[in-house]
Amino acid sequence: MLKLSLCCVVLVAGCRPLYQADGERLRNPKLIAHVPIPEPGPVKPTYVDKCEVDFRRDPVVVRDTGTKKSPHVIAGDVKLAQAEVAVAAAKVDLVIQGIESYRKALQLDPYDAEATLQLARAYDQVFYKGCALALLKRLDELAQHPKLGIAAKPRARKVADNREWFREYRKEALEAIGRSLP
Repeated sequence: MLKLSLCCVVLVAGCRPLYQADGERLRNPKLIAHVPIPEPGPVKPTYVDKCEVDFRRDPVVVRDTGTKKSPHVIAGDVKLAQAEVAVAAAKVDLVIQGIESYRKALQLDPYDAEATLQLARAYDQVFYKGCALALLKRLDELAQHPKLGIAAKPRARKVADNREWFREYRKEALEAIGRSLP
């Protein structure tokens, strides 16, 4: 019996209208004058002009004058190649790992022209203009050396041939390797 009376109360309550009176009248909202937001243009990167790295240390081990690439240079090349196709978040980490590999190669052999050039390119990718130019000057010095110039001159010519390298400060980069160019 209790169940039946409970069901009747629910049915009677459900048949009532939801609102007893008319609703509040809607008012016209105020018009807001929106200021259009300009489209962001291309962002010009900010380059770091100072370089606090000493590129004139003595070699850690005896210099290997073989023609093969250092394993550290190969590792750096792999990291930079991966950075070219990586997502923006992972790109910086891969370039930094490449810089570390080239740095290790130059610690073992400070006269390695390939490691010097690739380290300059890696610094360019992370906007360290000062370090990139210092390494290009170092590459020019290596190219002027009577024994080391054989390996360094072709690397210096690569900078002149590849117009995409050091694009934002191309003139300064060519001046840094100026004596090595014919």
